[in-house]
Parts: sequence; C-alpha cells; structure tokens
Amino acid sequence: MLQQQLATLAAAGVVKRVYVGGEPRPEISEARHLADMYPGEGPFGAIVTTLAEALRLSNDAQATDVIVALAVDVPLVTPSTVNRLIAELVTNDAGTTNVEALTNDAAVAYGERTHWSCLAVRTAAHHALHAAFTQGERAIHRAFSSLRVARVACSETELLNVNDLSALNVITAQRDERR
Repeated sequence: MLQQQLATLAAAGVVKRVYVGGEPRPEISEARHLADMYPGEGPFGAIVTTLAEALRLSNDAQATDVIVALAVDVPLVTPSTVNRLIAELVTNDAGTTNVEALTNDAAVAYGERTHWSCLAVRTAAHHALHAAFTQGERAIHRAFSSLRVARVACSETELLNVNDLSALNVITAQRDERR
C-alpha cells in the first residue's frame, strides 16, 4: 500500500518523496525513509516530523515549500486530487500565482466529511503545528484550527479507508469493472 501511495505522489509530479516511521524498507527505492521524531504519537507526529525535515532542508523558516501528507490507508486518492491540494497553496488553474492561495496554510481533502489523512501544508506552518503538538494536541483537525485551511472537494470513494492489500485489490477490481 505504501508503494501505491508513492506511485500516486510520483504521478502527481511530487519529486521528493519520503515515508515516515517504521523501519527503512530496502525494497522502496523511489522514496527516502524518515525516522518519526514522535513514534507512537499518531499521524500528527509524522506531519510535524516531515515539516521539520522540510525546513531543515530549506534552511529557511519562511520557506514557501509545501509538503503533502497522504496516509497509506487511503490508497485510492488520485494524482489529480494531490495536484488540487497543492494548487490551493501555490497556483491557480492557469498555472500562475494565485494570491488567494498564498494566504492558505494548508489544504485538506473532503468528500462527505473532511479527511485529515490527505492534505497539503506549507512548511511555514511548522511553528504553529509544532507548538500545538508540544502542548499535547494529537488531533490533526484541532491542531490545524488556528491555520487558514482550504477544503478541496473530491469523491468519497477516493477517501475510503483501506486497511490491507486484499481489501485494496477487491476495491480496485470493482472500480475497474465499472469503467
């Protein structure tokens, strides 16, 4: 399922891909393993870890770089949705700077509800998110409540929670039959 997500990110044009937590996986050559700075603290810890690494690499606390956080248990998210999340922070449909987008700190996918397991975040949001994390917050939606967050509509099917490879195979086979 990790390889599925990495392929989705690659298809969306995301060049620097990392996976956070667990052990390094030698069979994964298309992405770099990043040790979770907060193991056992949930997905918000992984987001804070990734933002810290992005800032470390940029050497600029005011960086406008964007990270995409995509949980492995939502493997049906499309490259188009990833691109639309990023676009809410960077560009408009014409590919030019979108002044409104520049005011957003993050963009999150939503179908019937908001799905915090699929989002894009500016690295400049690290300070506020790290502060929330160190104050004990672990719920992503509450940590992001002080930020400007755009919601990006997508199909609820894309955001289905899939917990194992056999379930993913059944879902993708059903989807392919409908096409």
